[in-house]
Amino acid sequence: MNIIIVGCGKVGCTLVEALSIENHNIVVIDSRPEKVSALTDTVDVMGIVGNGVSHTTLKQAGIETADLLIAVTGSDEENLLCCVIAKKSGHCQTIARIRNPIYNEEKDFLQKEFGLSMIINPELTAANEISKVFQFPSAIRVDTFAKGRVELLHFKIGNNSPLCGLKLSKFHATLHCNDILVCTIARNSEEVIIPNGDFEFAANDIVSIVAKRRDAIDFFRKIGLEKNRVSNTIIAGGGKISYYLAKSLLMSGIKTTIIEINQQRCEFLSEQLPKATILCGDATDKELLSEECIEKAAGFAALTDLDELFESVAEGSLFVDDARRTAIGAALGGFLADKLGRKTVFTATMIVFGLANGAMAFSWTLLALLAARFVIGLGLGAELPVASTLVSEFSPAKQRGRITVLLESFWAVGWILAAMIGYFVIPNTGDWGWRWALLIGAIPLLYAIVARRHLPESVRFLEARGDNERAEASVRYFEQASGVAAVPSKPARKLGRIRMRELVGRKYLGITLAIWATWFFVNFSYYGAFTWMPSLLADQFGSLTKSFGYTLAISIAQLPGYFLAAFLVERWGRRKTLSVFLAVSALAAFLFSQSATVAQVLCFGMLLSASNLGAWGVMYAVTPEIYPTRMRSTAAGAAAAVGRIAAIVAPLLVPWFLTMSGGNKSVAFIVFAVAFVLACVAALFLPERTGESLED
Repeated sequence: MNIIIVGCGKVGCTLVEALSIENHNIVVIDSRPEKVSALTDTVDVMGIVGNGVSHTTLKQAGIETADLLIAVTGSDEENLLCCVIAKKSGHCQTIARIRNPIYNEEKDFLQKEFGLSMIINPELTAANEISKVFQFPSAIRVDTFAKGRVELLHFKIGNNSPLCGLKLSKFHATLHCNDILVCTIARNSEEVIIPNGDFEFAANDIVSIVAKRRDAIDFFRKIGLEKNRVSNTIIAGGGKISYYLAKSLLMSGIKTTIIEINQQRCEFLSEQLPKATILCGDATDKELLSEECIEKAAGFAALTDLDELFESVAEGSLFVDDARRTAIGAALGGFLADKLGRKTVFTATMIVFGLANGAMAFSWTLLALLAARFVIGLGLGAELPVASTLVSEFSPAKQRGRITVLLESFWAVGWILAAMIGYFVIPNTGDWGWRWALLIGAIPLLYAIVARRHLPESVRFLEARGDNERAEASVRYFEQASGVAAVPSKPARKLGRIRMRELVGRKYLGITLAIWATWFFVNFSYYGAFTWMPSLLADQFGSLTKSFGYTLAISIAQLPGYFLAAFLVERWGRRKTLSVFLAVSALAAFLFSQSATVAQVLCFGMLLSASNLGAWGVMYAVTPEIYPTRMRSTAAGAAAAVGRIAAIVAPLLVPWFLTMSGGNKSVAFIVFAVAFVLACVAALFLPERTGESLED
């Protein structure tokens, strides 16, 4: 068939993907070039940029020879007009998408007068499916026909059901349900029975009945299945799906509450649904949900106009928990490293992280899984600042910054390897795929053995504690490994203890505020942007799988960012390199917010990734060297912990940004650009330690 689809939104894209499999000749029309380009790049269809109500555009699409035109733009009026023009221009069948509740009430009239072959309402269909779940939760399956007036329901007979042992001939008289028609019985998962009057119901039979909705509800109550029926529900979002769903639920006697942030929409819903409770507020506000007794609600439907909002909030809750754990781990790990030694704590973090990954792989309950994640967060959070401190104290002054940045570049390598594991291992190893991936994450246990045997303790840490014997042994280890003759050294004197409060004391207050601000705003932008990037790209380009491909390509750009930062950090200095990379990050975030095509998303997304992660590497190089040895690890851990606070806050704020801007990602990324600017300003106040020896 020759098919023309007007509108490349979510419905249009879904139709194209489904129809293209059947090898139809498809032409898509949309006024947005980026939508047409994104669709034609992934599916073998012809794309035309133009208005679907234009006769010229329709003629260009081949309306004269088309068999079918489907108008699914966001405007009901445009869809109707498009179908009328198509009828006048050719001899094709026409289908229009109608969403407006007013038009929906008159759909029979519209279909007849406009000569439409069909009217579709995806929102109404979705609402009906949700309504079935709320009204018949005990049913295995619910099918609707006769324009929604009759239901075909499938349910399983329980052991204590009044149907057990009941003959079909006595069915109506016993249960007083003359309007229920028993169609078929599935028994023993293989046998399908068309019952006669002598048939006896038995436990575990799957019964199929036909009935009107109200009669089905009454029948379920009589046989003891109504106890699972939803009595009250909360709907988040007041869009068209919510309207149709609430109307259906109210007609079935289910108490309904709608939470909508737009006041005008709330007023409309109050007028149209007088029996419903309409609340003007943010459905992601925990206090509001608590006030409305969310814990007592029998049903909850998240139906905001942002598809990714509640899904990502759910995922974000786990991410926020991880961020909290890494924040605790960073502060605790840094503190212990100044007390017990860099090597000791570093090795311990590898053991903790590896064991927790292994435990997570073998966890059989949600509680065990969450407990393992908690421990993983502690280990990872502690490892990062301790590792950078240890490497900075090992490295020569002239190469210290470069080596630390290169150390952090392995974060990107690990991320890419993790993506490959997720792509190749998990889908190809059956139900245990995710467990095998987590077991691979236990490999740090092996490195912990290597570190324990072959990694010496920091010489500066040992000298500060007055442990000259172990310090000398560490020096000899490096001399032997490099083939350099031993050089005698004078015993170091034990240095006095520096207390934690010195971080915000007169001497270090300015430095601490500057580095904390830098860490905070960089974490805010990075985690806010990259946590949400797959969902935002999916919303823009219509395919979540495809968006992950974009995200992977953008993430690979981290490596050249790290390498360039490592090259410049010893030539330009820490402060200049960090400031420039942050300034470029701000520019890239702004340009990304304005991206409308695939090429622009890739270009500016990769620039954002490279500059952001390059700046991150420089931060890890700067932080340890601006503090003395006796508080270096503590200070690095504290700065990382402050950054993790931003990592908690940013992903939670993005849904609010999207809600307030009507789903426009530009607002969120402009905020991230501003955060990068603030980080850049804070970095300018950091001391310059390039080429200098570390302070004792």
